[in-house]
Amino acid sequence: MSYIILFSLVQGESQDAVSEEYQTHPHLQIPNVYIQVMEVKPMGVFK
Repeated sequence: MSYIILFSLVQGESQDAVSEEYQTHPHLQIPNVYIQVMEVKPMGVFK
């Protein structure tokens, strides 16, 4: 079994809105493949 891990940063109106955009992604037609959508919160300003 091969494991390929990639990530992309995508900006959208909400986590649900981004998830909906990926429902028809071609990679989801490959068996045992999934796309995980996670929120990334800003870390703030470093001084």
